[in-house]
This record gives sequence, C-alpha cells and structure tokens, in this order.
Amino acid sequence: MRVRTYTTIGNTEAMKVENGGFGGLTHRVQGLRENCELSRIVRQVDAVIAISWQRRGSCHNEDLTRNQMNSIQAIRFIKKQGIILESAHGSVPNLAETVAGKRIRGSWWAHPKGHDIFLLTRAVRDSDDILVCRLMHSKITYVHRRLWPALVRLGRQFGDERLDRIREVHTSRGKHVLHVVSYPRWVPAEVKLLARKMSETEAISQLGEWYLQACNRRSRGAAS
Repeated sequence: MRVRTYTTIGNTEAMKVENGGFGGLTHRVQGLRENCELSRIVRQVDAVIAISWQRRGSCHNEDLTRNQMNSIQAIRFIKKQGIILESAHGSVPNLAETVAGKRIRGSWWAHPKGHDIFLLTRAVRDSDDILVCRLMHSKITYVHRRLWPALVRLGRQFGDERLDRIREVHTSRGKHVLHVVSYPRWVPAEVKLLARKMSETEAISQLGEWYLQACNRRSRGAAS
C-alpha cells in the first residue's frame, strides 16, 4: 500500500491511498482490531455525552431525555435521511444543527453543545455504515450504506473525487490522520452488484430531491 500526503490541516495529515490496502490475513486481523476499536470509541462517546448532560443540570431530566443524542441515534438519523452534511448548510440537514436543536450562527465549536457535536461527528466518521466524502458542495457529507448502490449507479455524474472515502485513523501518537481511499476502490463487491442491477430512474428516486436540484444547478451553470 502506498500513501501520498496531499494536504495538512492543523495537526491532521490527509493522505491518499493509491494502491489498495492490506491483503489476506493481515487485512482480516486489522478489520477485527478496527471493529473492536470502533466499539470502544462508541461506548466512550456515549458515556462522555451522558456525563456532559448530567453536569448541565440533573434537575432538567425532561430536557435531557428530549435533547440528548447518542451515537446510535445519530447513525439512525443518517439512515433515515440517507444523505446529510456534517456541519455545512445545504439542501439536506446537517448533524451539527440536529444535535444543537437549532440553526448555528458561526462556528459550532463555540456552541454550548460543541463538545457533543465533536464527539458524535467522530463516532459517525468511524462507522462502517457511513460513507464520509465531499459529495455536496465539496463539504464533508455523510451517506448511509442503504444509498451506496444508488450513489455508485450514478457515480459518473458526480466525479470520482467527490466520492473518495475519507477515513479518520487514530495513531499511537495521539494524532488523527485522514486517509482518503479513491473511488471506486472502497466500494464493496455486493454494492457494485446491486448498482449494476439498478436502473437510473430507481437510483435517482432513491437519492431524492437534492440530486434533482444538483442537476438543475449544473444545467444552469452549463447554460451560462
């Protein structure tokens, strides 16, 4: 496996995976380790969020029940929506404002729920059921697994770079390294099979209104 560093953001190094990943037994062992690590991270995220809410006031139990979102609920929300943005504004919801419960002015880092938003976005990025890419407006976008066949069926209309998979890796030195796996290298075989069997009309129907809006914007841009 070769990786190429193509940008650096703060303490985060972004790297491009150009030739596959680990193979054979090494790949399977690594997958088991990653699954265990993911489970541990998810448990820690939910525990920290629960403690955070408790510290904000145990007398507000009703608000706690109504407003708290854990990592499982975040994944379910993305599954229901199909496609959402991480924090940017667009034609679909974003996770940051869903956690906040209202529109965020300025950076979500300064929001009272900024810590919760950070933990949940990290948990979502670690989920094997979520594609993290820059599909919409070149911003971080979450796509649930149920829409992957439709996305692959129409993949040529988006461009490969918008479908590259962004994976966040936690190194032993405490750094967060972004690995970008080129499209369609990350696409599972079963998803490719479902995509081949799917009609274009069905794929467009599954992706929904935002896809039609994106097509209209491209058409207007070409006309001008």
